[in-house]
Amino acid sequence: MHVAEALRFFVGLPRETTQRPYHIVIGITHPQTCLTLTGRLRALRNAGFRVTLISSPGELLERTRRARE
Repeated sequence: MHVAEALRFFVGLPRETTQRPYHIVIGITHPQTCLTLTGRLRALRNAGFRVTLISSPGELLERTRRARE
């Protein structure tokens, strides 16, 4: 499912629910891709998704992780 489709699917669900949040796993091959994903990752988390980002190590990946804290 594309991220935009996932957001549309989830928008109608109530935020206060006992159902576990949907889990999205995003895999990228280079940490530089984090530069283009920051806003999208934030939007998914704000919509209630549990997001896991998988990437090779690098400073940009660490920055993305710290930005979430």
